[in-house]
Amino acid sequence: MYLLFVLVGLAYGAFYVTFYVLEVPGAATERFGRRVPLPLLGRWQVERGTAAAKQAIAQGFVRETRVVPSNLLDAQRGELVRQVRYRSRATGKITRFESETRERWPRQYVA
Repeated sequence: MYLLFVLVGLAYGAFYVTFYVLEVPGAATERFGRRVPLPLLGRWQVERGTAAAKQAIAQGFVRETRVVPSNLLDAQRGELVRQVRYRSRATGKITRFESETRERWPRQYVA
């Protein structure tokens, strides 16, 4: 009999939490957090404000970066790959690449 009361209590708690999260605006975000918006995936963007970008400009290059998921499972877990290339300012040709770095996209919690 005691086990029956425990099971009914657990079922009621699960039912209450489910409807609370679904029906109260902002409850899921407040409780579980939300992801920081992703950058444009797969698109090369010119970097300007970082120290590495300023150094590249001083050497006559433009530093371009892009963020891509390595595969679908990594993207769902928030793991992305950052790629960096340097383009010559004079000719516009790509001169060199940096090695890829794996990044974990952070989960931001709302206070």
